[in-house]
Amino acid sequence: MPLSLRIPPEKEKIKIPINDVWIAASCMEVGGTLPTRDKHFNAVEQIETIIPGTASKELNSG
Repeated sequence: MPLSLRIPPEKEKIKIPINDVWIAASCMEVGGTLPTRDKHFNAVEQIETIIPGTASKELNSG
């Protein structure tokens, strides 16, 4: 089944490096939480991120 990254219109100008697109797609495929400090992952609606060293999770459901 093909994956599609959804990026809300207000965040379309955010550039995501191609390697990070692969990381986001992999996270979506397994349904995992992505530990990252990279803000551009917030543009991807379908993944959950957590900042390492904190207890706060963020679901990017734009």
